[in-house]
Amino acid sequence: MVLKKLEGFAKEQKMSPFVFLADAGISGTTFNRPAFQEALELVNQGRVRNFVVKDLSRFGRDYLKVGAFTEVAFPEKNVRFIAINDNVDSEKPEDNSLAPFCNLFNEWYPRDCSKKITAVKHVKESYEWVVDEAARPVIRTFFMIMLQGKV
Repeated sequence: MVLKKLEGFAKEQKMSPFVFLADAGISGTTFNRPAFQEALELVNQGRVRNFVVKDLSRFGRDYLKVGAFTEVAFPEKNVRFIAINDNVDSEKPEDNSLAPFCNLFNEWYPRDCSKKITAVKHVKESYEWVVDEAARPVIRTFFMIMLQGKV
């Protein structure tokens, strides 16, 4: 689905030839991804005019590194950077004013998720369910009534 969107965009913008590189299953929290490294090598060889991604979070989730690429490295190599879903296009700087904020939130999101997952694991490991023996018959009776469809 993502490839169809990228292909459609590339054809619509008359960007050809085009190459698709994908790091399926590897988090954008790291830049040490095989396809990403291959893409950078093509940029460094001067073989890239347009670097198009679905959205900024797919490019990377490190605010400073994303900025280093999109604000410094790519412009130095005359590479146009486009993040389709975020309406970022380096040829239209007036539209890119929110890109740094998107990058910042893209960095915070996985960090926040990681903290929440760690907290849930801690809760699961730290507590055990204790059955209230006095309430057990009442709960069991209520459950049986529900199963019979009487509630």
